[in-house]
Amino acid sequence: MSNFFSQASSLRRVPKQARSKQRVNDLLDAAAEVFLEVGYSEATTHMIAENANTAVGSLYQFFADKQAMFQALELRHIERGQNLRTKILALGKARLSLEEFIDQMVDRCVEFFELPASRAIFVQYFTNPSLLQH
Repeated sequence: MSNFFSQASSLRRVPKQARSKQRVNDLLDAAAEVFLEVGYSEATTHMIAENANTAVGSLYQFFADKQAMFQALELRHIERGQNLRTKILALGKARLSLEEFIDQMVDRCVEFFELPASRAIFVQYFTNPSLLQH
């Protein structure tokens, strides 16, 4: 996910070390879960920090507010979607039967939407599309 970190202008501080990148990813995963559980409008940074088992100050090191978190979540989702597209295109070159191709394509799409972040972005696309920036 190296491209995500270089593109995420919503980050206050761009993590350089693997541990900091993992912290940002953990915060975004926690945000996605909270957005799914209570909705974007009801979610708070305190709820997100609690879900990530971290102090809210740790969250604010990287993000100004929940909108910045959502924007970063959106960028990460787009990058993951591009990776999914690449994997599906690679399946087309694997000389699979049509049935095998469809099975593997569906499996990869299911994996993609099993991620809370993917579902959170998808829900907001239909319930609050003005929130999406990209």
